[in-house]
Amino acid sequence: MKVHVLIVEDNEQKCNEIKEIFSRYDADIEITNNVYDSKVKLSNKHYDFLLLDINLPYEEGEDCSPEAGYRLFKE
Repeated sequence: MKVHVLIVEDNEQKCNEIKEIFSRYDADIEITNNVYDSKVKLSNKHYDFLLLDINLPYEEGEDCSPEAGYRLFKE
């Protein structure tokens, strides 16, 4: 059975390291780097595991906000 994982991380190096760890398992890995794209993915699919950075931009190209990831977590 595949595990569905969503990684929400805006740092590309960290994201690659995390993805490498999960790739050792039978995991379907998806990645987003901002809150907006994460909300879209979460509304369209069930994930078994969510790895969420707290300091994220709301949309791609914006500056990071220390509250953005926390707000996503609360939703």
